[in-house]
Amino acid sequence: MLLALAVVASAAYDDAVAKQPHGQGSTAPLFDRATIETVKGEVLSVERVPRRRGEGLSVRATLKTERETIPVHIGPDWFLARENLVIAPKDTLEVRGSRVTVAGHKAIIAMEVTKEGRTLTLRDASGTPVWRGKGPSRR
Repeated sequence: MLLALAVVASAAYDDAVAKQPHGQGSTAPLFDRATIETVKGEVLSVERVPRRRGEGLSVRATLKTERETIPVHIGPDWFLARENLVIAPKDTLEVRGSRVTVAGHKAIIAMEVTKEGRTLTLRDASGTPVWRGKGPSRR
Protein backbone atom coordinates (compact mmCIF):
# COMPACT_ATOMS: atom_id res chain seq x y z
CA MET A 1 0.00 0.00 0.00
CA LEU A 2 2.86 2.37 0.84
CA LEU A 3 4.40 1.76 -2.58
CA ALA A 4 1.06 2.42 -4.30
CA LEU A 5 0.69 5.67 -2.36
CA ALA A 6 4.21 6.71 -3.35
CA VAL A 7 3.47 5.99 -7.03
CA VAL A 8 0.22 8.01 -6.95
CA ALA A 9 1.93 10.92 -5.15
CA SER A 10 4.84 10.87 -7.58
CA ALA A 11 2.49 10.88 -10.59
CA ALA A 12 0.74 13.96 -9.17
CA TYR A 13 4.16 15.55 -8.60
CA ASP A 14 5.18 14.91 -12.23
CA ASP A 15 1.95 16.48 -13.47
CA ALA A 16 2.42 19.53 -11.26
CA VAL A 17 6.08 19.96 -12.24
CA ALA A 18 5.18 19.73 -15.90
CA LYS A 19 2.80 22.66 -15.42
CA GLN A 20 5.31 24.91 -13.61
CA PRO A 21 6.36 27.91 -15.70
CA HIS A 22 9.97 28.88 -16.05
CA GLY A 23 10.74 32.02 -14.13
CA GLN A 24 12.40 34.82 -16.03
CA GLY A 25 16.11 34.08 -16.00
CA SER A 26 15.49 30.99 -13.89
CA THR A 27 17.63 27.94 -14.53
CA ALA A 28 15.68 25.59 -12.27
CA PRO A 29 12.28 27.07 -11.45
CA LEU A 30 11.55 24.87 -8.45
CA PHE A 31 15.05 24.66 -7.02
CA ASP A 32 15.45 26.65 -3.79
CA ARG A 33 18.92 27.10 -2.27
CA ALA A 34 17.31 27.79 1.12
CA THR A 35 15.95 24.23 1.29
CA ILE A 36 19.10 22.25 0.49
CA GLU A 37 19.49 19.18 2.68
CA THR A 38 20.97 15.69 2.61
CA VAL A 39 18.89 12.53 2.93
CA LYS A 40 19.87 8.89 2.85
CA GLY A 41 17.72 5.87 2.20
CA GLU A 42 16.76 2.86 0.15
CA VAL A 43 15.42 3.16 -3.37
CA LEU A 44 11.93 1.66 -3.56
CA SER A 45 11.35 2.33 -7.25
CA VAL A 46 12.89 4.05 -10.25
CA GLU A 47 10.89 5.61 -13.05
CA ARG A 48 11.70 7.28 -16.32
CA VAL A 49 9.20 10.06 -16.91
CA PRO A 50 8.84 12.58 -19.74
CA ARG A 51 10.94 15.69 -19.20
CA ARG A 52 9.17 19.02 -18.87
CA ARG A 53 9.96 20.32 -22.31
CA GLY A 54 9.65 17.02 -24.11
CA GLU A 55 13.42 16.46 -24.21
CA GLY A 56 13.54 12.72 -23.59
CA LEU A 57 13.14 11.03 -20.23
CA SER A 58 14.08 12.02 -16.71
CA VAL A 59 14.98 9.58 -13.93
CA ARG A 60 13.07 9.81 -10.69
CA ALA A 61 13.60 7.52 -7.71
CA THR A 62 11.30 6.98 -4.76
CA LEU A 63 13.54 7.01 -1.67
CA LYS A 64 12.57 5.58 1.72
CA THR A 65 14.47 7.39 4.47
CA GLU A 66 14.21 6.94 8.23
CA ARG A 67 11.43 9.54 8.41
CA GLU A 68 9.61 9.49 5.06
CA THR A 69 9.19 8.18 1.55
CA ILE A 70 9.89 10.90 -1.00
CA PRO A 71 10.33 11.24 -4.77
CA VAL A 72 13.78 12.42 -5.84
CA HIS A 73 14.17 14.05 -9.24
CA ILE A 74 17.63 13.04 -10.41
CA GLY A 75 18.11 14.09 -14.04
CA PRO A 76 17.94 13.01 -17.68
CA ASP A 77 18.39 9.31 -18.34
CA TRP A 78 20.97 10.00 -21.08
CA PHE A 79 23.13 11.96 -18.61
CA LEU A 80 23.08 9.19 -16.00
CA ALA A 81 23.91 6.64 -18.72
CA ARG A 82 26.81 8.80 -19.94
CA GLU A 83 28.11 9.03 -16.37
CA ASN A 84 27.65 5.28 -15.82
CA LEU A 85 25.28 5.74 -12.89
CA VAL A 86 22.62 3.05 -12.69
CA ILE A 87 20.04 3.44 -9.95
CA ALA A 88 17.87 0.44 -9.11
CA PRO A 89 15.43 -0.62 -6.40
CA LYS A 90 17.14 -1.67 -3.15
CA ASP A 91 20.14 0.63 -3.81
CA THR A 92 21.18 2.83 -0.91
CA LEU A 93 21.59 6.47 -1.94
CA GLU A 94 22.68 9.64 -0.22
CA VAL A 95 21.10 12.63 -1.93
CA ARG A 96 21.95 16.29 -1.45
CA GLY A 97 19.30 18.50 -2.94
CA SER A 98 16.55 21.05 -2.65
CA ARG A 99 13.36 20.04 -0.85
CA VAL A 100 10.39 21.43 -2.76
CA THR A 101 6.62 21.23 -2.55
CA VAL A 102 4.61 21.13 -5.76
CA ALA A 103 0.82 20.98 -5.67
CA GLY A 104 1.03 19.89 -2.03
CA HIS A 105 3.47 17.03 -2.70
CA LYS A 106 7.00 17.04 -1.29
CA ALA A 107 9.98 16.05 -3.43
CA ILE A 108 13.72 16.59 -3.65
CA ILE A 109 15.56 17.98 -6.67
CA ALA A 110 18.96 16.29 -6.47
CA MET A 111 22.22 18.25 -6.66
CA GLU A 112 24.43 15.28 -5.85
CA VAL A 113 23.77 11.56 -5.63
CA THR A 114 26.16 9.24 -3.83
CA LYS A 115 25.98 5.50 -4.44
CA GLU A 116 28.55 3.00 -3.16
CA GLY A 117 31.03 5.78 -2.35
CA ARG A 118 30.78 7.44 -5.77
CA THR A 119 29.27 10.94 -5.94
CA LEU A 120 27.78 12.33 -9.13
CA THR A 121 27.18 16.09 -9.24
CA LEU A 122 23.95 16.91 -11.06
CA ARG A 123 23.42 20.62 -10.35
CA ASP A 124 25.55 23.48 -9.12
CA ALA A 125 24.79 25.52 -5.99
CA SER A 126 22.23 27.65 -7.84
CA GLY A 127 20.42 24.60 -9.17
CA THR A 128 21.70 24.88 -12.73
CA PRO A 129 21.97 21.39 -14.25
CA VAL A 130 25.54 20.38 -15.13
CA TRP A 131 24.19 18.70 -18.27
CA ARG A 132 22.89 22.01 -19.68
CA GLY A 133 24.23 22.43 -23.21
CA LYS A 134 25.49 18.83 -23.29
CA GLY A 135 22.36 17.27 -24.79
CA PRO A 136 22.04 13.60 -25.67
CA SER A 137 23.30 14.21 -29.20
CA ARG A 138 26.65 15.29 -27.73
CA ARG A 139 27.26 12.22 -25.58
